[in-house]
Amino acid sequence: MKPEHEERAKICMGCEYLRPTIRTCKKCGCFMPAKVRLDFASCPIGKWKKIVRNPDGSVINSENTNTPNQEE
Repeated sequence: MKPEHEERAKICMGCEYLRPTIRTCKKCGCFMPAKVRLDFASCPIGKWKKIVRNPDGSVINSENTNTPNQEE
């Protein structure tokens, strides 16, 4: 798993909306291990946002946050 996807998973694992036994989100219903790997996906409560990449695959903008609407 790419580091930015690992960071998303770590955020989800600490979230109050995660159903840990089945690894799904109570807010959006996603299967968390799959959704955190989708660059275009974002958290429905703003804990992490989509990842934008350069054509070479390097990250342009990864707006992961630990709280909704937090400015970096």
